[in-house]
Amino acid sequence: MKKQFIIIILLAMTSITFAQQTASRFELKLGLGTSFLGTGDMQTLLIENELNYNINRYFSSSASIGFATSNRGVYEATSYTQGNVNIFFSPFTNTKRHDLRIGTGLSVYKVSDTWQSLVVIENGEVVVLEYSFEKRSSVGLNGIIAYSYALTDKLSLGAKVFLQPYKNGDINTGALLTLGVGL
Repeated sequence: MKKQFIIIILLAMTSITFAQQTASRFELKLGLGTSFLGTGDMQTLLIENELNYNINRYFSSSASIGFATSNRGVYEATSYTQGNVNIFFSPFTNTKRHDLRIGTGLSVYKVSDTWQSLVVIENGEVVVLEYSFEKRSSVGLNGIIAYSYALTDKLSLGAKVFLQPYKNGDINTGALLTLGVGL
């Protein structure tokens, strides 16, 4: 009886130690970067939140939401919100300190553009200034290359580049720096 009790305690301690060393399959990443919305030729500031799930050593998936805004380009102002669902392949496995991933998936976004549509100037002063607005949304595909470096078991730093052609003809390309936290 005493030997069985000691064996049970040792097994329990081993499983607790193993559980503490096992990395979580979930990781939350915050990204900050820039994108170039090709149809409107707008360079945007992009913030993205992404939840990753490691399926196995070679595959992972993610869901993300991004927000971008700009006043640099052909329009007075542009902003967009997008949601993405992706699957990634890690050719060198994703269980080590270095993780290179190649991914694809679906993207949905909504864009709002603003521009000056009428300017009336009398005696050198603007007397009438009107703006026009356009909103559009579309579905597209993602092409992604991402790299992350594990600083600790819970923290990672990384970078991501992406290309998103949309059904309506828009093309969005960009790059982000990411900070990941294991959950």
